[in-house]
Amino acid sequence: MPAPSSCAWRRGWGTTDDRFADVQERDAGQQRMPYRWWLSLMVRAMRAIMRGEFAAGERLTEQALAYGRDMLGAGTSLAHSTQLIFLRWLQGRPGDVRGIVEQLVREPLGQGWRSLLPLAYPGQRRQGEARRDLDAAAADRFAGRRSGVEVVGLVGSCALLGDDAAAARLYDLLLPYRGWHLGAGPMVYLGAGDHHLGVLAATAGRWDDAERHLLAAMVAHRRLGAKPWLALSRQAYAGMLRGRARRGDQRRAEVFDAATNAAAARLGMELPGWGRPALGPLPQPPRPANGHAGGRSGSARRS
Repeated sequence: MPAPSSCAWRRGWGTTDDRFADVQERDAGQQRMPYRWWLSLMVRAMRAIMRGEFAAGERLTEQALAYGRDMLGAGTSLAHSTQLIFLRWLQGRPGDVRGIVEQLVREPLGQGWRSLLPLAYPGQRRQGEARRDLDAAAADRFAGRRSGVEVVGLVGSCALLGDDAAAARLYDLLLPYRGWHLGAGPMVYLGAGDHHLGVLAATAGRWDDAERHLLAAMVAHRRLGAKPWLALSRQAYAGMLRGRARRGDQRRAEVFDAATNAAAARLGMELPGWGRPALGPLPQPPRPANGHAGGRSGSARRS
């Protein structure tokens, strides 16, 4: 996995994103540059979705799609599809996620979209498909550069299956993104790296690491105003407490769940979860001789 690169955004990147969108919009008007106008709409849509303003985000991404098709061509629809997939995922609509991805896979040269199907697996409890895809990714020790969107799907599959070996390997490879934010360019926000590290650590049974990462993720998401991701990190923290099962953990998990479910309801969000109430390792079927490994992330931003 590459170390966080120079294109990463550091602390305060959320306000930088707003200024970036303002600059694109201003220059588009002054210089008649359709791409910059389209990009400003996409960035504003990302920011709205990240904040939990789902209706506004969907309206902006639809405006960007209509404008992009007219002024830039059909290729802009791919960016729209990516935003829509993650919007539906955050809303807790795995069936819609699967439907969009399967439609895209049927398009010419669309097989690359299959890597997003694991996003739907935990919400639909598709353990068999999650096992198939995770084993396929692990067969070559997750070789090759993997995007942030693929990593999010693989994290969910590890958690659904309770695969501690795969989670431990992914954790080690994702560790350079501790304190950073994952994203797919400037158009899709994928949460704090610590959130995904926390889920992986809990799945691997590394309870102290899991607690540290998830608490850091809550701070990072609260600082950004990323309300859906704050809810996801709180949900994961409750799952970690249930899996760890120390004295008082069950009661603390119930308190976290009550507050998290109330916050999610205010956003119009059904928490995606990971298909079971607790995070932690589960007994695994026999493994091929080549074993498990971990994945690579796309772009990252410093919290």
